[in-house]
Amino acid sequence: MYFVVLFLVVFLVSFLFVTMEPHEKRRRVIRRYIFAGAVTTFSLGFTILASIGVSRLISPVPYSLVKDDTVAATSATEVPSPDAVTALSSDQLDAQQKEQEQKPLITTYTVKSGDTISEIADQFHISINTIRWANDIPVKGTIKVGDELVILPFSGIEYKVKKSDTLSGITLKYGGNEKEIMDINNLESAKDIVPGDILLIPDGEMPAPKPAPKPVTKTTTSTKTPTSTTSPTTTTSQTPAPTTSSSSFIQPIPGSQLTQGLHAVNAVDFGAPVGTSVRAAAAGTVIIAKNTGYNGGFGKYVVINHSDGTQTLYAHMSAVTISVGATVSQGQVIGRSGNTGRSTGPHLHFEVHGATNPWARNAIGTHY
Repeated sequence: MYFVVLFLVVFLVSFLFVTMEPHEKRRRVIRRYIFAGAVTTFSLGFTILASIGVSRLISPVPYSLVKDDTVAATSATEVPSPDAVTALSSDQLDAQQKEQEQKPLITTYTVKSGDTISEIADQFHISINTIRWANDIPVKGTIKVGDELVILPFSGIEYKVKKSDTLSGITLKYGGNEKEIMDINNLESAKDIVPGDILLIPDGEMPAPKPAPKPVTKTTTSTKTPTSTTSPTTTTSQTPAPTTSSSSFIQPIPGSQLTQGLHAVNAVDFGAPVGTSVRAAAAGTVIIAKNTGYNGGFGKYVVINHSDGTQTLYAHMSAVTISVGATVSQGQVIGRSGNTGRSTGPHLHFEVHGATNPWARNAIGTHY
């Protein structure tokens, strides 16, 4: 632009000088010099402008100088460094994982003759609703001999969200911990609940009904010696999870991308297209293989027991290709990734029980 202006100025001045010069011979000489100067000026300007354009093509403007966020955003093909700072500090991650390692594991129970849901719930010290919720048993549904029930390592109640409900209000009324409710129900925010959602509230209790007013009557007082009672003890199949190293685990879904860090029960999420092969992170025995149903939000999912006492869980799959009791080797395909259960997009929800989750410290967006 500057060179165009300079050229016009030179041309204008020269034109005026030529028209004002009375001598014809002198005008011809001046015209030659003007023409040569104009060509030189134009060529110089064009050369400089071309060199600037080429240099910009070779060295693009750095992202830090771009003001438009949509342009400055890192492209989908760029992979963040695994050493990048995550949302949680190292100490927070250590504390969370240590807490998860000490929690009891998921177990299963085979229904025997004479069993009822309430008796099984008492045996494992969990609520009837917890058993129903984890096994997709309707309120009026029954169990039969030989059924394999999933026994979750916590008790709670099931609650259907109403129009004016908030998560804090539900917690206040029914008990439990707001963060645990979010974790168990795979909620990213307390605002994610909508009317009609079914929530499991760990350690929640239905409020006791208000007693009907009793008529005032005269009573006589008597002194009785209190008697002590001892409640029977029940032995369960749940055992504390050992704190075992998980360094031997392999990444369960190659070709995926980490889309959510540590959440729920020592879990991370790997985003991948529906149908991507899901592989056993370590050798073990399949104790749960659900190929149908909502299953407490997990959708189609698998749980594997490993020889060191740890467990891995693979949820939201589109298909389960393994059965209960099967012995699997490390890396064996056990299903296909999907979007079943309580899921907001195709991904694999991967939990580690009894050990650290090896991918909890990776940066969101890391490709595998």
